[in-house]
Amino acid sequence: MLFLMAIGIAINVWAGIKFLRALLEILENIDQQHYFSTENVGSLKTMVMADVFMASGNQLPSSWFFRINNGVASATWPTCFDDLFVAIALGALYVTYQHAMDIKAENDLTV
Repeated sequence: MLFLMAIGIAINVWAGIKFLRALLEILENIDQQHYFSTENVGSLKTMVMADVFMASGNQLPSSWFFRINNGVASATWPTCFDDLFVAIALGALYVTYQHAMDIKAENDLTV
């Protein structure tokens, strides 16, 4: 159980770093007034994937050991559903932003 918990924590840390790095890229682009850029679309996609990995990293020890997880990164099924809801919300933002970028590219080509 300790091995799975260590793997879950490692996945969480890795995904958290990826999530924060993508968030910083978006904030830097906003600061530089590059609101509609393809980098922001990629960063949103990275945030969605990182959140899915965080949800799975939280659930790794508790789902395999029938919710007997009271360690450092203890999680239950409701926290997994919360993480997946955040991933779905970020995914909706990603798809919306990607469509906005497609419309912007089409308008840039129009004379």
